[in-house]
This record gives sequence, structure tokens and C-alpha cells, in this order.
Amino acid sequence: DAPREIPYASGCLMLLRGGALREIGVLSPEYFIYWEEADWCHRARDAGYICMYEPKSVIYHNFRSAALGYETPFHMYMQYRNALIYAKKHYHGLESLRFWLFYPIYMFYRFLLDIRAKNARAAKAIIWGVLDYFRGFRGKQGLKERGFLKS
Repeated sequence: DAPREIPYASGCLMLLRGGALREIGVLSPEYFIYWEEADWCHRARDAGYICMYEPKSVIYHNFRSAALGYETPFHMYMQYRNALIYAKKHYHGLESLRFWLFYPIYMFYRFLLDIRAKNARAAKAIIWGVLDYFRGFRGKQGLKERGFLKS
């Protein structure tokens, strides 16, 4: 319940200094949704800024969350594809090694969770996200092909 420095601020609400925005730039379009605020905060930290949590602030965000295993295919696709984009961009050395060794185990666990919950479309979306990451898809690329965006 005390103000403190945090690794990143949620994109639901971020208050930024104009100078920081001019120096760092806007959210990267290579993510489109999910992980873009983590990327921005990482770039801000690299530029010498910090992210702070203020417990007195209150925001209302119209967000509907699903239980583990019941997320939408779109969420799973974007979450896992973009995690790989973020890792490639920001993790180096031992941090990169740790990510690429252990994150696939976590993704497999999430895949099995979706299968167990009979959410095969979300499980398939994890695989699509990984494959499309390796195909070089960024931003909105692949979303129409996967049925997430209408023409």
C-alpha cells in the first residue's frame, strides 16, 4: 500500500511525462496488443526513467477476464507470439538463455491446460502464435489469416 518502483506499468492507464514520450516514442506497433506497455517501460528504463506504482490512484477498466484454460484464442495467440517478440528484443545473455529454456515449458503447460479445459481453439492459437512469431509476423500480421480480424 505504499508508492514504489515497479518493473512496468499496465497499459490500462499510464501517466507519462511529455519529455519521456518525446524521447522514447510511442507504443511499438510490432505488438498491436499485449506486451506493448512492457516494451515501452523497458525502453524507458533503458533511457533512465523509472515506473512507479501509486496506491492512491484508482482506475476503472472494463475488462473481462477468463479463468485459466478458458481464455479466447485471440488472447492466447497475441500473448504468446508477443512474449517471444519481447524476449528476443530485450533479453540478452543469461536472461535470454533462461527464457528460451523455460518459457517453452510454461507454454506447453498452458497448452495442456487449454486441452484439459476442452478449449482446443485456444490451445491451437498458442501454436499459431509461436509459428507466426518464427514466420516474422508482427503487429496485425496474421490476424486476418487466423480469423481474428474481419476484412
